[in-house]
Amino acid sequence: MKVKAVQIDAPESLKFIYRPQPDLQSNEVLIKVKVVGICGTDLKLYDGTISYLKDGSLTLPLVPGHEWSGEVFKVGSSLSKFKVGERVTGECHIGCGSCEDCRNGQTNICYHRERIGIFQNGALSDYIVLPERAVHTIPDEVTDVEGAMIEPLTVALHALDKLDRVAGSRLLVYGLGPIGLLISQVAKSMGATTIIGVDINETALRRGKNFECDEIINSKKENVKERVLSLTNQEGPDIIVEATGVSDLLVQAVDLIRSGGQLSLIGLFSEKADLDPNQLITKDVKIIGNMASSARIWQRANRISRH
Repeated sequence: MKVKAVQIDAPESLKFIYRPQPDLQSNEVLIKVKVVGICGTDLKLYDGTISYLKDGSLTLPLVPGHEWSGEVFKVGSSLSKFKVGERVTGECHIGCGSCEDCRNGQTNICYHRERIGIFQNGALSDYIVLPERAVHTIPDEVTDVEGAMIEPLTVALHALDKLDRVAGSRLLVYGLGPIGLLISQVAKSMGATTIIGVDINETALRRGKNFECDEIINSKKENVKERVLSLTNQEGPDIIVEATGVSDLLVQAVDLIRSGGQLSLIGLFSEKADLDPNQLITKDVKIIGNMASSARIWQRANRISRH
């Protein structure tokens, strides 16, 4: 049986292909895909700016797609957890399950992990196959479109969980795409007092006001540094989340962050940042990198998605 998929052949070259339906192993689930989200990573895959293509660790062609929802079409012979027709979504970083990182719950940095839609073919296809351990039921209250947003929600939760303290903090988020909006919403529920959203897109900025941003800044129209300092008693934010992968914004974030603050990086950068490490040292800044999300976050994301 042939199934349809969307494949990136080369930078800025996209086409429909027909390929054999994925084989199903005894511990795997075959899923009929219903909704696929387009992530910033997908856009960088398409235009060729993602760092993995530049360093040669990734080669095309590739079927993208790692934010998705679907329904179980068939289950492997050794499985009983899922039933045909059950609505599901799944992890995009799938650890081997046996290494030290996986045993510590850090499946997202497992050296042997599969990276669905990035290094392995993804969900922009009629069907996708995943091991049972990486498949998660979508709550009844959640629509198929919302189900495709559970993976981005896990990214936001993963980043915020790694911070020392969110409650009572002034938080700035660069980039009000889905991840930035979810960061804002979840951070507010965790007790952040002031959330400042920065973007260049007016639609994104308007959405920011609906997703718990107390203040929004169009960086094309305003002086970000002056505005942020005026909103933070000239101290700078306690937390900055960089969710764009734009190097110049990372440089600005280092300049803006309050002494003793926390700088959380989510966006993948296409270019190296020309920043001053002495600022990080003298300001005693804590930098936290975030690679997607780990398996242990998913059940919590499912519970939160109901609300």
